[in-house]
Amino acid sequence: EPAGEPSPKRPRGRPKGSKNKSPSKAAQKKAEAAGEKRPRGRPRKW
Repeated sequence: EPAGEPSPKRPRGRPKGSKNKSPSKAAQKKAEAAGEKRPRGRPRKW
């Protein structure tokens, strides 16, 4: 095996795809932003 760059087998990160399948995207986003109770991402470690 070559000791240079790693073989590009699988892509890293989030897979590319249609992230917005629902037709009314703007309306949903507004509603969600208004009633967002918990923050996104990793929950805090206590």
